[in-house]
Amino acid sequence: MSFTPHRTPILLPDLRRGFTLVELLIVVAIIVIMMALVGPAVTAIKGAQDITTSAYTVSGAIETARSYATANNTYTWIGFFEEDPTRGAGVSGTGRLVISMVSSKDGTLIYPSVTGTVANIDPTRLSQINKLIKIDNIHLKTAPSTTDPLFPIGSGGGDTFLLRPAVSGTAEQIGDTSPSPSLTPFQYPVSGTSRAIYTFTKVIQFSPRGEARINNTSYNIEPVIEIGLQAAHGSVVSTTSKNVLALQVTGLAGNVAIYRR
Repeated sequence: MSFTPHRTPILLPDLRRGFTLVELLIVVAIIVIMMALVGPAVTAIKGAQDITTSAYTVSGAIETARSYATANNTYTWIGFFEEDPTRGAGVSGTGRLVISMVSSKDGTLIYPSVTGTVANIDPTRLSQINKLIKIDNIHLKTAPSTTDPLFPIGSGGGDTFLLRPAVSGTAEQIGDTSPSPSLTPFQYPVSGTSRAIYTFTKVIQFSPRGEARINNTSYNIEPVIEIGLQAAHGSVVSTTSKNVLALQVTGLAGNVAIYRR
């Protein structure tokens, strides 16, 4: 007769047990708090990256326009237009910077002189240097003549944002409120048979010698031309964000410098 020993079953913990409702609510609350704390910081970092990338894109476009003028012994123009990205191409607004570069086909200045009457450059006498450049989440910003805690005019005497070379006034700036409309704007596309989608009234002109002139009420060579840039989110611009920078072009040499806040 065989004997079978009695074995006491071993009770294992139920590994399938899930979280309780209270535990889940605590986790969700922690996630919400973390998002509230980290969200603004992530937005600020992205804005800083956007404006830095934009500055180098604009700088590269300016250098391309100047190099084209000197290499081809011709005049070139680089125009800036800000549009509302939510309303379609050519609609003036905030949030997207559009840049166009054109050159004189025959190497001449095309127009005889600057007068008080606005006259578009004859589009049939222009060549498009390259495709339009479009930069999202960026806003043109003017440094006012008075002190501005966000974007003041440089005081000169240094190489930082606040000590950058001072411009003569808003006529030498390209921003949201400056300069006054160019007396010689140009259109895109440059074909005389095509309807203008863009008309660029904020313009810098380069001569065959590489001299930069801001194209508004005169063609005097200024020591410094300034382009102000501010980070945007779509078509919204923060009134308190310090994600601003100034990009300056020297009149005689056409050199470009970036001053980041």
